[in-house]
Amino acid sequence: MSLVTAAYLGNIEKVIDLLDSDQDPIDVNEADAYGDTALHAAAYSGTYVTVHELVKNRKANVNAKNHVGSTPLHKAVLSDNKAVIDLLLESGADAEIKNDAGKRPEYYIRGANSDLLQKLKEKSLVTKTLTIPRDRHGQLIGKAGSNLNSIRNRTHAQLNVPKPEKNSDEVTIKGREAEVNEAEKLITAFLDNEPLPSSRNAGKQGEIPEDWHKASLPIHKENLKYIIGPKGRTIRAIVEETGARITIPKGEEEGNGVQVAAPYEALEKAIRMIYAAIDEAKGGNNRGNYNNNNRRGNYNGGNRDNRDNNRDNNRGGNRDNNRDNNRDNNNRGGNRDNNRDNNRGGNRDNNQDNKN
Repeated sequence: MSLVTAAYLGNIEKVIDLLDSDQDPIDVNEADAYGDTALHAAAYSGTYVTVHELVKNRKANVNAKNHVGSTPLHKAVLSDNKAVIDLLLESGADAEIKNDAGKRPEYYIRGANSDLLQKLKEKSLVTKTLTIPRDRHGQLIGKAGSNLNSIRNRTHAQLNVPKPEKNSDEVTIKGREAEVNEAEKLITAFLDNEPLPSSRNAGKQGEIPEDWHKASLPIHKENLKYIIGPKGRTIRAIVEETGARITIPKGEEEGNGVQVAAPYEALEKAIRMIYAAIDEAKGGNNRGNYNNNNRRGNYNGGNRDNRDNNRDNNRGGNRDNNRDNNRDNNNRGGNRDNNRDNNRGGNRDNNQDNKN
């Protein structure tokens, strides 16, 4: 049995035996054919005791990358094991590392887990305070918060403008350093009377900013009315909240799909809102098709040239880490829980020996 297999199975005794062997000592960071170390395997299977042994007693590399750039933290988030996530973060795991698909570990959070998201981001968050005269706060906020929402959607930074009764000139920006710096730049430019970049401004000339992402959603023409809503209220609400540019096909173009463009996180939100609108209007029968069959439609990541779509569709079709879906499901046998049994043998110990 290899060290990686023993770690995956949570066989702590075998892990210790292999690492302490006098005859054939093994490097704790030794990787298998897919670049996974023992810590990758233990983090994915959620075996806390094994992860603790590897990290605390064996000093395993908590930021080791496998062949698709994923770290043990990517694996732990993917398996939704909060105790292992906490242990890895406490041991120095870097939540800012992106895999080859450009995804941080937070991308693989299951469902709406704001606490976990905050935990993964907190070490990288910075706060900057800008002094802006109170008589310009209304201008910065915009009608129904339109200007603030534009900046938030563009940068993903948190902006806080004090309420009038606070009698304060301090506007705070919180986020990753790059996000905060970009937000400050946009605010400064806006107050110098330069228009904010938004879906409405981009749409006037039919141009989309280079760093925006695009998706073509294969929505049946009968469902387009649900996206538009009464007097266009639904689509306006989606655009106002996300800053996305949404193009509804007309006439002969109806087979071309609904086109959506926005910064990445805003794009994800806009797509969810579009399908939620259809789902609500049709009584809840559409969401399953969206989640299972059309996760992002035909996705184009701006300058990434279909990079995410290729990985998501060609390597498995769902968000489970590009490499896990393709290499685990196809090459290692069915699913991650059974792959080592199937591909490395019904008898894990003997088949692993035969393979090696």
